[in-house]
Amino acid sequence: MRRRSFLKLAALTPVAAMGLEVLGGRPALAIAEDAAGGSAAAAFPVNAVGYTAYGTLTADQLDQLTGRKAKVVRVYHKQGTPVPTTATDARILIQLQAGRHVVLSLKVPDATQTTFDACNALGADIAKHGFASAVWIVLWHEPFPELTASQYIARYRPLAPAIRRHGIACGVAFQTYPIWHKNLDYTTYWPGNDLTDFLGIDTYPGDTTSGLAADPLATIAPLTSFAKTNGKPFGIAEFAVSATDAAANPVGAKTWIERFEQMGTSCHFTSWFNALDLGLENNNGLLVPAYRAVYDHFGG
Repeated sequence: MRRRSFLKLAALTPVAAMGLEVLGGRPALAIAEDAAGGSAAAAFPVNAVGYTAYGTLTADQLDQLTGRKAKVVRVYHKQGTPVPTTATDARILIQLQAGRHVVLSLKVPDATQTTFDACNALGADIAKHGFASAVWIVLWHEPFPELTASQYIARYRPLAPAIRRHGIACGVAFQTYPIWHKNLDYTTYWPGNDLTDFLGIDTYPGDTTSGLAADPLATIAPLTSFAKTNGKPFGIAEFAVSATDAAANPVGAKTWIERFEQMGTSCHFTSWFNALDLGLENNNGLLVPAYRAVYDHFGG
């Protein structure tokens, strides 16, 4: 099973939010919510390093493997299952209580009132537990090719206020593969600066034809430049090297990973996608020293 298949396992009508006046397809209260979302984005740490919480190993097991406690974890809501309405149901409360920050992906099925209410309940529960500033929520990561740009924006914009009103940052996560292989203009998927607090970036060696020889910071440059131009923080939502590539070229794999040490302060998180053949435990932990080097570079 390849990574996209794994994530697959993991009516676009505007919403009148709980009777609030709707202006331009979003609640009038969004003016206040914009400030809350922006503040939450600013409160997230800079250069937090971690990994997928629920992949081939748990976050605790990965902490033991690497000898480093993840500062941030990625958690994925499984597509086709109900949108979680509590931090416990979203499988993030235990991570937050362990002192980790969380980037949570919600595969929201639509932009109906029911989905809005679920997102609103989830945001309220996270805030009730006191973790609003420790959670960034992505609405449908890697929307291409499953959604067109217009479909994605029509889903994102009505739902983002349900999250942001609770002081939780809401954003997007785009993959660099279609930029280099499909000539996709991801700026067409941008939901707008008013409701988008951050940009997550997923990138792998295969995203360009150069593979491990590529400079990943050059690969992601179209998206990092776009985020900086729009005044938005960003993070590496997924990065990893497969066991096969690492075994064939361990020096190249180590070099590719350690280039992420060059990320500046606009990058708030860097998370290893620990699933399938991308797990750090593969090849007798061959890539663990490179992961540690990135982690330690940003202060441990």
